[in-house]
Amino acid sequence: MEKNQENTFFVGALWAASVVWRCHTDRIIVGDLLKEIPDIDDVAKISKEYDIQPLRRNVMQTLPLAQDATYESISYGPLDRMGRLICDHTDVTGKDEGDFDSFCVYAVEGNNDCQVLVDDLYSKEEAEDRARIFSEQLTQILAAKQ
Repeated sequence: MEKNQENTFFVGALWAASVVWRCHTDRIIVGDLLKEIPDIDDVAKISKEYDIQPLRRNVMQTLPLAQDATYESISYGPLDRMGRLICDHTDVTGKDEGDFDSFCVYAVEGNNDCQVLVDDLYSKEEAEDRARIFSEQLTQILAAKQ
């Protein structure tokens, strides 16, 4: 199979895994499907962020941003017990890291809505590191669009 056809095939496989997740939320099956996609990071980059985002959040946290990501910025912050963002990490004052159940990395969209990219991170340092990686990816994506 020619490389372009192969890429198209695997983008389709990633899309199908995203559909399976949205319909059934079966982390094990979807995770097994994703493990079968060779060079999944490269495939994820040329896929749609709409398809990648739920897979990254729920199944495979290391998936990169897709090249069509249109986020304004990336940050991180603590989550409440229901998995909702409490505030940005810069707004946490007078609290100990142990006061929070977990952290997330989120993207700020053009309308200032926050889209969680990765959650269930158990330390501020882990969230900070993932946010740095996604910020670098977003910088590259935005630079390529100019």
